[in-house]
Amino acid sequence: MPGIVVQEVQHVADELGGGYHVQRGSCVLEIRPVGATKGDAIDAFLAETPFAGRRPAYAGDDLTDLGAFEAVERAGGLSMAVGGRVHAMLNFPTVMHFRRYLSGLVQS
Repeated sequence: MPGIVVQEVQHVADELGGGYHVQRGSCVLEIRPVGATKGDAIDAFLAETPFAGRRPAYAGDDLTDLGAFEAVERAGGLSMAVGGRVHAMLNFPTVMHFRRYLSGLVQS
């Protein structure tokens, strides 16, 4: 990733204050609260109506999605990885394969 992009994203995070940091993924930079993960967000959603008691599904393609995969699997849900950089319960080599899978669910 170009250094100028990393610098600019870090600058934005710094302007938000000390409660945020930049997390690097395979091809992404994310600004997130310190100590928070996508898994924490999944857990929070599942604690609230209308999500409480439901079986979650989550699709991702990057290292930044690993925490969400873990949270979804802990809750008895389905984790799905696209693109081969990370692995989950279901793994799709391309976005096209994932779209076909989703289309099949809709048609069922």
